[in-house]
Amino acid sequence: MKHLLLVLNLVILASCGVSLTEKKRDEFKPKDQSQIINGTKVAEGAETAKSIVGIYDSENQFTCTGTLLENNVVLTAAHCIEAKAAKIRIVFNNELMATVTARELDIVANFVRRGTSVIVHPGYSEAKTETQNTDWNDLALIKFSGVVPEGYKPATFLTDETLLKKGAMVKLAGYGVTGVETEEVNVKKMKNIDRAIADGELVCEDEVKYEGCFRIHYQGEDNLNETSAPIAGVALTEVRLDETEHGTCVGDSGGPAYIEKDGVNYFFGITSRGSASCNGTGVYTNAVKFKSWIDEEAKKLK
Repeated sequence: MKHLLLVLNLVILASCGVSLTEKKRDEFKPKDQSQIINGTKVAEGAETAKSIVGIYDSENQFTCTGTLLENNVVLTAAHCIEAKAAKIRIVFNNELMATVTARELDIVANFVRRGTSVIVHPGYSEAKTETQNTDWNDLALIKFSGVVPEGYKPATFLTDETLLKKGAMVKLAGYGVTGVETEEVNVKKMKNIDRAIADGELVCEDEVKYEGCFRIHYQGEDNLNETSAPIAGVALTEVRLDETEHGTCVGDSGGPAYIEKDGVNYFFGITSRGSASCNGTGVYTNAVKFKSWIDEEAKKLK
C-alpha cells in the first residue's frame, strides 16, 4: 500500500497500499488493534534486502516498495504511480525516509536515484478497481538513472508455478507501517459522512446505511521489514494470502512476495491490496504471468 506521509491517520490506502476505491469491501472488518504484522526488521546486508528498494513520490509525498530488476528497472504496483518519473526517488537503504531526507549529500548521492521514465500496465485502471475483485493488472515499471549501489542485485524470478499452491508459505517485505489501530465512530454525530468516506477519513462496512464505521490509525517508521503468510488461493493473474496477524500494510504496496525452494527466495508477487485493517486477505499480482510484458516494456524505458 502506498503510505501517505502526512496523513497516516486517514484511510487513504487500504492494506498493501491501495486507495479506498481499490479496496475489497467485503474484507473490511474492524479490529481493536492489529500489529503489522508480526514482522521483523531486515538486517543491513541481508539477502532479503538485496533486491528491494524504497519508492518515494516527492510530489504527492507517499512511499511504496519495489523490486529491483536488471538494467536499472524497478517493478512495483501500478497504483503507486501518480507523479511523473522525475518526481520519483528510488531508495537503496533499509531506512527509506531517513535516507531520502538526509542532509548529508553523500548519503543521498550514494543511496538515492532519480526516476527517468515509467510504464504502467495498460490493463490497469481505477475504473476496473471499482467493478471487479480480481485480476487488476496492478503493475508498473520505473527506470532510474545512476548506478546500482554495491550489494544490490536483481531479483530471481520464479519459474516453477506449481509451488504456488494453497498453504505454501510466502515471504513478504516492504517499507510499510508496523502498527494499526481502529476506532469505532458514531456517524450520528458526524457531518458530511459521504465526503469523509470519499476522502478516506472513514471506512464503513455498509457505505449505504453507514453501518460498521471506523477510523484507522497507522504507525510506522518507513523501515524495511519482513514477514510471511500462507497462500489462501490462486486466481488467473493474482495470488491471495491469509494475512491474519501476519502480512503487508500501508507503504508495502509494490513490494515483493517470494517463495522459497532449496534455500533460494524466488520472486513472484507484487503487493497490490488487502483489508483496511491489514489483518485479513492480501492480494498480490502474479508477476510471473506478466514476465513477457515486463521484459518487453523494460527494453523501451529510457
